[in-house]
Amino acid sequence: GQEQVLEPQQSEQDADGTVKWNGTSYTVGQDADGSWAVYAASEGATPAEVCRLDGTPSGIILCNGILVIPESLSDGWDVLAYMPADGSLPTKVANPDGTPVTGSGSIESAVLDGSNVVVTDSTGAKTTVALE
Repeated sequence: GQEQVLEPQQSEQDADGTVKWNGTSYTVGQDADGSWAVYAASEGATPAEVCRLDGTPSGIILCNGILVIPESLSDGWDVLAYMPADGSLPTKVANPDGTPVTGSGSIESAVLDGSNVVVTDSTGAKTTVALE
């Protein structure tokens, strides 16, 4: 029989900025007009835009089937979550009280730590963003 390859449930982008989920590769890139978007492509297909972003993404992270996109904005930063599905829109990751997770400056790095993303920004602050 054929071996089934299990994809990781959680992963950070590979060297070319791609995460894979259910046989589809997701990446962030700039449109012709300079705005950023998330693109999806199945094996061998041309990437198609699946959602536009408000800011400049620091990368793309997969956590339990949800794409997590930390982005720098003109007045700070936030973290978006996107569930890959037709018609799905990205939502801002929120604190337990329902307010969006935000910070000052711009994102220097964002790394997956279990079910959290740890964002380090240009002010030197480290913010742990819970994804569950």
